[in-house]
Amino acid sequence: MAKQQLILSFNKTSGIYSGFIYHGQGNLRQEDLNTEYFMYKTVEMDPDTETWEGDINTGRIVALAEQPQEIRESEVDAATQERIFQKYKYYKQLNIIFGIMDQLIDINNPETTSTYADLDTTEYEAFKAYLTQMRLDLEAEKQGYIDDPAFRYISKEEEHQIFMDSVAGDGLRAEIQPEHPFEIIK
Repeated sequence: MAKQQLILSFNKTSGIYSGFIYHGQGNLRQEDLNTEYFMYKTVEMDPDTETWEGDINTGRIVALAEQPQEIRESEVDAATQERIFQKYKYYKQLNIIFGIMDQLIDINNPETTSTYADLDTTEYEAFKAYLTQMRLDLEAEKQGYIDDPAFRYISKEEEHQIFMDSVAGDGLRAEIQPEHPFEIIK
């Protein structure tokens, strides 16, 4: 796609970039733009190869190819959680924990002859070792993204701040609040 005129929108309170509208899209008129919560800036750029970086006052058009790939901590965590669930589904995790609990209850029951020597922790220890290794791998993966200039690592705290900045302003959150709040997270 070639360069074209775009209307960039920015949160009026925080100045954070929130997206763009194609100039002349449909029957869009300047008076149709929400100036109560947003500020606008018209620029010439190719949305397929360029993006806006920064706020309304100090931002600039940059080539997408020159931007580091964004990696969010929440996405890395979710991918690790999915790998754990592939090996140990919820019911499997619960069965392992319940199995240990049943054995401990039995050992502590004065009417049984079971002792701690009878405790079978094989499955529990394998599960625990797997989780420990997954945690170590997760921390190494996160550190790798932090250290690699080809990536922009966004922590959960930063992601939350980006979200709060995007909905900053009296009434904006109530105005745009969807039925499912996670739909508005970038």
